[in-house]
Amino acid sequence: MILPGFVEGHSHDGVIVVVDAAEVRERAADRHVGDTVTRQLDAADLLVLNEVDLAHDVTGLRDWLSTQSAAPVLEARHADVPLDLLFGLDRYGGPAGCGATDGFASWSYEWPEPVERETVLVMLRDAAGVLRAKGIVRFADAPARRSVVHLVGHRLDVSDGGPWNDNAASRLVLLGVKPMLRRPI
Repeated sequence: MILPGFVEGHSHDGVIVVVDAAEVRERAADRHVGDTVTRQLDAADLLVLNEVDLAHDVTGLRDWLSTQSAAPVLEARHADVPLDLLFGLDRYGGPAGCGATDGFASWSYEWPEPVERETVLVMLRDAAGVLRAKGIVRFADAPARRSVVHLVGHRLDVSDGGPWNDNAASRLVLLGVKPMLRRPI
């Protein structure tokens, strides 16, 4: 059940919940739908806190949301967020190098040689401001296999993408809010 003021969407590898900043606390306190609201918040990998311009106390609301969900919170007005954060980085071929627009940033890493798995995974787990990451990586512990890497909010998934049949470099693209990790691995 999706409540008025809430939109739940499933990306390829995560759950994104759009939260109405002006009504979420009232809905969570409602005896009829409150349990559903708190379950949606808790299940989210990314919360889009929408209509922040209509909320009276955004700081207090963010504090309250942190007690309801471990997901990162992205503030928005009129649900204006980069579509790549919601639908995946392949929508427009993915950004290359470094880019930034209106509080959001993108960064791309490429490695011509296999890279240590733990180095990449630790970087993704510790990357402040990163909301979404996706790529194909050749890890040193399995250089003949393509590893598909997805990060949405706090959910990190690495799956086998089949044999690595060419000499292409590993590539990982990150999207997030400024400032964002910008150091080489």
